[in-house]
Amino acid sequence: MCGIAGLFRPSEPEQANRQFAEIAADSMVHRGPDGRGVFVEGPVALSMTRLAIIDVAGSDQPLFNETGDVVLVCNGEIYNYRELREELASRDHRLRTNGDCETLIHLYEDFGLDGFCRLRGMFAFALWDRRKETLVIGRDRLGIKPLYWVDKGSTQAFCSELRGLVSSGLATDRLAKEPTLGYLRYTYSVHPDRSMLQDVRRVPPGCLIEINRHGWRLVRFWEEPRPTESGYLESVLAALEEASRQHQRADVESAVLLSSGIDSSLVAAMAVNAGHRPLVFTAGYRRNVSQDESRLAEAFATSLGLSSQRVPVDNDDLRRGFEEMS
Repeated sequence: MCGIAGLFRPSEPEQANRQFAEIAADSMVHRGPDGRGVFVEGPVALSMTRLAIIDVAGSDQPLFNETGDVVLVCNGEIYNYRELREELASRDHRLRTNGDCETLIHLYEDFGLDGFCRLRGMFAFALWDRRKETLVIGRDRLGIKPLYWVDKGSTQAFCSELRGLVSSGLATDRLAKEPTLGYLRYTYSVHPDRSMLQDVRRVPPGCLIEINRHGWRLVRFWEEPRPTESGYLESVLAALEEASRQHQRADVESAVLLSSGIDSSLVAAMAVNAGHRPLVFTAGYRRNVSQDESRLAEAFATSLGLSSQRVPVDNDDLRRGFEEMS
């Protein structure tokens, strides 16, 4: 995972905007140990910390188009980037990297906001159009990658984590009652556009926010398709197989987090059927043996010809994890 942050704040000098970008990046070092980038110009500041997965040596961010008019920071992976790169090259774009995120820049150049619906992957991004003085932030179709934002009138700020907005002073740590209770009850967020902090929103899945000196507007770039009864099972299976193949595209080793459940077992089996040998990790409980599925998971991994590594956890590990995330 990487981390991105930034703001649009025409009322403050560049140095103040740079300070926000640096503070936010400092708060996300754990998300991106392989690189750091900052861009500041006029009303906008962008920063990112990088965990290198694809084009490890050549895709440091921010990224730019051929003329330098479009600037991008992105957290995520674009699974269909090879097909998109081939198409973009055929339209005479000069691709400067061998990575996946550069495709967002050229899709925007060719199709504007409509280009983002062509992305297959998990991502959160910020794109600065220098000629239009417009900032676009967006989140993948299902909201896999986090993207929090703050609306303070003339100031719009965003970050991959809540702590970046709080540590910069643009948000407080006051809890929002309904989203917090919903998360504690269901163990996931039931509010697509609200965070657990009062001052902070979330960019909804499949949406963009376009920001300039006139304000901001929300744009939905993807709608969930309605399934049909005819060929439903076959279409789901084909989509899973395609996703499995594309998810294995990386310049580092891939891994499966395996329980004994259907979902992760299916992912592991499809990866093997596609010719890959992913690493396998399984969480096992030190004390609550009755809830420990690691032996079943290990047996399934063995049946696929894979070796698994058991990671023991207990309540103390969970408490420490929450403290580190807070």
